[in-house]
Amino acid sequence: MSSANERAEAILIVIKRILKWIVIAVAGLAGAVFLFVQYSDWSFERDEKKRFEKEAKVVVNAIYPDGKDCQEGYPYLYTVVNNTKETVRRVTFQVEIKKKGFSSTLNTRTELTEDKILKPNEGYGRCFRATSNEDYVKPVKEKDVEIHIVAKSVEFENE
Repeated sequence: MSSANERAEAILIVIKRILKWIVIAVAGLAGAVFLFVQYSDWSFERDEKKRFEKEAKVVVNAIYPDGKDCQEGYPYLYTVVNNTKETVRRVTFQVEIKKKGFSSTLNTRTELTEDKILKPNEGYGRCFRATSNEDYVKPVKEKDVEIHIVAKSVEFENE
């Protein structure tokens, strides 16, 4: 009997040791996966922050130039200035036009794309019109409207 008990105890000891190493391996693997996910998140956030900072250096402005600089039917003017050290291939942005003091927009989120290639410290602009007929029905003056850039996406030459 003692030999059966000894065998059972030996088997139990072996099983405990195997389970111990399995638990250690699973914990190690889980730790490695956790560290990999944390590093990936950190790396992604770092890259996104760099991209956001770079895109912020590409300045887009839009104004109502009081009809002096633009032809009829294109009452608004936008400018894009590349203040980065890289070449800009394309800028896509959305404008929102409101009468000053009002929350309603005169347009329906006009999306514009400028594909003029801009080298560092270059700028470009052109006149545009919004997508709502209300822009043309009522005469507006510069002091009557606010134009906001509500979204912007920049493509750089090296991407």
